Amino acid sequence: MVGAVLVHQDTIIGEGFHQAYGQAHAEVNAFNSVSIADTYKIPESSLYVSLEPCNHVGKTGACTHRIIEEKVQKVFIANLDPNPNVSGQGMRFLQSKGVLIQQGILADKGKAIIAPFIVHQTQKRPYIILKWAQSKHAYLGVKGQQVWLSNAQSKVLSHKWRSDIDAILIGANTAITDDPKLTTREYPGEDPIRVLIDPHLRVPKDKAIFGENGKVIVCNYTKEGIEGNVTYLKMEEKEYSIASLCKALYKFDIYYLLVEGGAFTLEAFIKENMWDEARVIRTSHLLSDGIKAPTLKGRLLDKKAILGDEILYIENETVK
Repeated sequence: MVGAVLVHQDTIIGEGFHQAYGQAHAEVNAFNSVSIADTYKIPESSLYVSLEPCNHVGKTGACTHRIIEEKVQKVFIANLDPNPNVSGQGMRFLQSKGVLIQQGILADKGKAIIAPFIVHQTQKRPYIILKWAQSKHAYLGVKGQQVWLSNAQSKVLSHKWRSDIDAILIGANTAITDDPKLTTREYPGEDPIRVLIDPHLRVPKDKAIFGENGKVIVCNYTKEGIEGNVTYLKMEEKEYSIASLCKALYKFDIYYLLVEGGAFTLEAFIKENMWDEARVIRTSHLLSDGIKAPTLKGRLLDKKAILGDEILYIENETVK
């Protein structure tokens, strides 16, 4: 996600954002949004953009060339492109054409917008969000039983989160016990890719995760290849780790990974410090015993209440 705003004498005359891969970039949409009556103001305007304008031709034309064509003289950039192959190229090209550049304005907010892209480019793995619901006394559930803790509105929110990400991951125990569909049926949007950690291929084929609609990736020790909508990703048992798994998922162009597994899977990600954000749904549901919820250390970003449930948004500061 990238945003751009075109300002003339403290008045916004155009704004835009990058709406989808392969479509016009934020700067182009900002220029195109300017009314015909205001087009004469563009050369006298300043462009504010959350990410360095691109200077290469890919799915779209180079934004730097459009900026030069529009004769904009001042560009304010929050962050340079984190891709080391292109970082700084757009800024330097604009400077070579006489454009005044200020880089670093609202840098923290700019980084927050593109956090998954930064992780994807610099660490070669997806941006990882851990998610779970827990009881009043911090239990996830009861071993071998399906237990629903969060309320109906929190469920809708969870499905919205699914619509925002590329892939959702669970372990074999969750697939067998809870038999989740891992879809966005409670909220409009595309279903994410379903990722299953099943080292010994224990999960029966009649489980919901193998539903015909949507792509499934099964991480295991013995099998590879594609069968229908299922891709078997073979991992070397002696070298397997959560880090190696995430490196493998990077090759599938997965930027956002939501981990909704049980305690064992969540703890595995936490133990290797392979997480960027956690979303914890604390409920008033009473469980006096069962599977303990994970514990982690991080910075509380936000806290919201939804009909008695409390949603905690936690950032892992150690991987920034």
